[in-house]
Amino acid sequence: MSQHRPSIAFRIRQNHAFEHATLHIASKHGLRHRLAGISYWSGYLLLGQVSTSFVQLAANEALQSLKNGQSELAIHSHCGTNVAATGLIAILAALLSWEAWQNLWLRSLGIAAGLVLSVFVGPDLGTSMQKHVTTTPHVETLEIKGLCRLQIGKLVIHQVRTEAR
Repeated sequence: MSQHRPSIAFRIRQNHAFEHATLHIASKHGLRHRLAGISYWSGYLLLGQVSTSFVQLAANEALQSLKNGQSELAIHSHCGTNVAATGLIAILAALLSWEAWQNLWLRSLGIAAGLVLSVFVGPDLGTSMQKHVTTTPHVETLEIKGLCRLQIGKLVIHQVRTEAR
């Protein structure tokens, strides 16, 4: 009997949601420094000046909260997906404006309107992309396998390793 293993894409989506949840919980516990995260198939990295014990506390609580159904923690307003969605809209608007009009003034006006539109629509598109494409709150099988810290000068990196049961 073969055991079903989640795809790499699904694992990245799980870890991305877990990373976001960890950032939310860290903020709830009074995070005083900026953190950035990067997710991949076997875990995620947190970059920022925080202690390992703080990351451990936030990660444990975050995973349990997601498992308890707090799916809203999977979405984060400062996610790179939001930046990418905003940029994509801006680029598409610029390309469409450039192709649609020969007049430089109309092209410029179209590009400016597209940039304004991207600022208003991009975050909502990014949130939708997070919900449906880049994260999943379904982390029932996810476990923390390990946590390690690396410091290079002032740069502090925590690696949270995960595995699916």
